[in-house]
Amino acid sequence: MNIAGFDKALLLVALYNVADSAGLVGSDYDPHHRMTIGEARRIIKRQGLNFDRVRGRVLKVCLDGDELDTYRYDRDNGCGRAEHAITYAVAHPETVQDPPSWRERVRVFLAARFARA
Repeated sequence: MNIAGFDKALLLVALYNVADSAGLVGSDYDPHHRMTIGEARRIIKRQGLNFDRVRGRVLKVCLDGDELDTYRYDRDNGCGRAEHAITYAVAHPETVQDPPSWRERVRVFLAARFARA
């Protein structure tokens, strides 16, 4: 699959959020956890672009380069899941954005509150 020009963090989020558990999972596995762009960027900075498992989920992908080999991801997570996840995330990037910080929420609240006055 051609991934030239895509944000690698967006790709990691898309693949992680639909991946299945690795069976024997560690203490960091949370089946309800949804990765965010910020978290993905921190993982990429720390770990690079080659992933076997992330927080107990099977990825088995290398995001380095312009071509993504989805065979091992699809083998472990379901046929066509990698392409479907990436296609959806690219079409709807707002679904994987970081939630606003508490400062941003307070700023928006105060701006709306004083705008009415």
